Amino acid sequence: MTVKAKSYDGKVTLKNAFQDENGTVYAAGKADKGAIAGKMLMPYEMPPGTEKYQIRISEGIPADALWTDLKEAEEGTLVTITYNPESGIILNEITVISEEGENPEVTKVNDTTYTFLMPASDVTVVGDTYGSECIIIFDSDGGSFINDQAISFGGKAVRPEDPVKEGYAFDGWYRVIGETMSEVPFDFDTQITEPEILLKAKWKAAGTPADKSPATSDPQNALIWIIMMLAVVVMISLIGLLKVKKK
Repeated sequence: MTVKAKSYDGKVTLKNAFQDENGTVYAAGKADKGAIAGKMLMPYEMPPGTEKYQIRISEGIPADALWTDLKEAEEGTLVTITYNPESGIILNEITVISEEGENPEVTKVNDTTYTFLMPASDVTVVGDTYGSECIIIFDSDGGSFINDQAISFGGKAVRPEDPVKEGYAFDGWYRVIGETMSEVPFDFDTQITEPEILLKAKWKAAGTPADKSPATSDPQNALIWIIMMLAVVVMISLIGLLKVKKK
């Protein structure tokens, strides 16, 4: 075990307990300067769990992208890992590799914070990353081919030219998550912070009116629709009055 000592006020402070050549373990403390520090201290039994183990971040991950609150820790210590999404590195998963025994379980607290319990061995924190690019996949669903887009982390997708499909009219791009298609069109003003996004084309049969009410369409058309509805109501009322007079 490494012995670390600091000298001041005529004393030598032993920061770590250590074991001598005879196997005797000495407690940390102070001894007179110039003396053999270990011989001036009381021997004691090393309690379990006091040894500290190293925590490393795997090579290739920038220091501003992923770090831990501790560089070394005793067994059972809760260690916090912090991920910085503004670093430009897209993180998919975090794994802690133990040099001896089973790897500790990593708990995701939120999108930027993870924790694990320190095992009785040195560990390496490994981040499964996607680099700094995001991929937008366009599925035209039988329409003309649309190229995928690679954009920088935090950037925005560029709306492509509308695809073409015989017998159908294009009705917008919709995001697909898993097997579920969104009910609202994708907003191309959205900042992309995910490694991959799938957009699928929505089609309607040619000649089919758009799926929107007059109130949400062109304001002029909405006004015409309202006037028509009022005219219908007035006509029904007049017919009712005429029937009453005839009686």
